[in-house]
Amino acid sequence: MKQCFIIAGANGEIGRGFVEKILPKHTVIAISKQHASQIHHPNLISVVVDLTKPEEVEKAFSGFDPTQYDQITFIHSIGIDKFENKQFPKIEPLETIDPVVYASNVNTYKYLARFLIKKIEAARKIKLVTLKFVMIGSIADKYGLLVMTSFTESKNIIRSSIRDAIATRSWISGLIINISSTITTSAMKVRPYADTTYWLTPKDIVDGSLLRVLSNEVGYQEIDLFKHDPMFHETFYTDDQIVFDRWKKYVHGAR
Repeated sequence: MKQCFIIAGANGEIGRGFVEKILPKHTVIAISKQHASQIHHPNLISVVVDLTKPEEVEKAFSGFDPTQYDQITFIHSIGIDKFENKQFPKIEPLETIDPVVYASNVNTYKYLARFLIKKIEAARKIKLVTLKFVMIGSIADKYGLLVMTSFTESKNIIRSSIRDAIATRSWISGLIINISSTITTSAMKVRPYADTTYWLTPKDIVDGSLLRVLSNEVGYQEIDLFKHDPMFHETFYTDDQIVFDRWKKYVHGAR
């Protein structure tokens, strides 16, 4: 089976990890916003495009021919989070999702996803190409943490979009990789004082999910990746005060 992997966030630690693992055997289209991938390989196509701008997406992929492949996989490994509800304990649900968080998560997914569905739908008149969506989510999304509402709501919008696409098109499948906190440059900028003892590394994520990413399994699936913390308790996610205090410490340091 000839596969093509379109990786958004190819210059980030997680995205780059997928690029390096997948490249030897498959075609990879590495998407980045500011500069081309520094990885050089005959199977690599580097695309610099702002995924939040639909007209740029269409222009960048106008020459893409899905009929060259049997399966196309879109790996969405980007999207910022943000420490919210800083006035705790006066907790009030957000009336709207933070526009920056929304754009970096939802818009970077939806414009390319819509384009690929349309493009492959037309291509299937010639060849029965399949499409797979892979999204990096968070285990915390299951708990609706008030300190990261915009992030979770954005990821849930993508989840719903993937489910809807699968419900109406049997040739589309989806895999959500829910991860616990991970040591990346962007995460450490948001939480510079975090205790990372039981955090994942980008390598953990790639190695722990690669077989599922490469597979041609049908339908919708979610998997969880995490390191076991012997001190873990359900309140780690469910007690708003504990969650807030932990995030405040990780973001601002001990006070």
